[in-house]
Amino acid sequence: MNSVLQTDTKKSIHNTKSSHCLFTGCTLSETKQEPKTKYTGDSVLLSCSCEDPNTKPEDFRWTHVESNETEVSNETPRYKDRVHTFHTTTPSNLSLLISNLTEEDQGTYRCTMNKKTSTDTSLIVKGCVLTEHDNTKISYLGESVILPCSCKDPQTKPEHFEWKRTAVNETIVSDTDQINGRFQIIRDSPHNLSLRISNLTETDGGLYVCSVNGKQSKHVNLTVT
Repeated sequence: MNSVLQTDTKKSIHNTKSSHCLFTGCTLSETKQEPKTKYTGDSVLLSCSCEDPNTKPEDFRWTHVESNETEVSNETPRYKDRVHTFHTTTPSNLSLLISNLTEEDQGTYRCTMNKKTSTDTSLIVKGCVLTEHDNTKISYLGESVILPCSCKDPQTKPEHFEWKRTAVNETIVSDTDQINGRFQIIRDSPHNLSLRISNLTETDGGLYVCSVNGKQSKHVNLTVT
């Protein structure tokens, strides 16, 4: 009688272990995510998780498909100090947070589990497109003038920008140094890159260039009388 009971108990334990093993692997909850649209400077959360919240995945990785499957981690220079994952505190949560987005971050992101199953998320990152402004300004000695430069979309946060004066071929102000004596960027909103010049002198006259991310530029010719 006891031997039969022990045998049944062992079978029960064995079956319990076998049943448990069936649920230890991670099955991704989604195979295709909805596209996400963000602006430069924003953060984005890319979702990826196991259906069973008790799952502890063996191995997973995030990659950027258009960059030859470049791994998205803080070990990769282009993503250094900009990414965060949650699996250390919640093992079944494989989601990825990317901060301070750039236009180069746009593309398809792939969450791959155990080098077999994966889910893709398409990310669109909108950058600054400069607005057309009057490219000629006339002002007077001792006064102030504003040279216009702005992004069309008010939600845009340009990554890098600068103002140069062609006569001296040097940067006057930029995203890292927005005040320089009589020259100052007007940042009443993130998309406004306009330049204010105070207490004008004759030598302030000339051609000024506002450029964004080294790709786009607008010229303003200033005449001081």
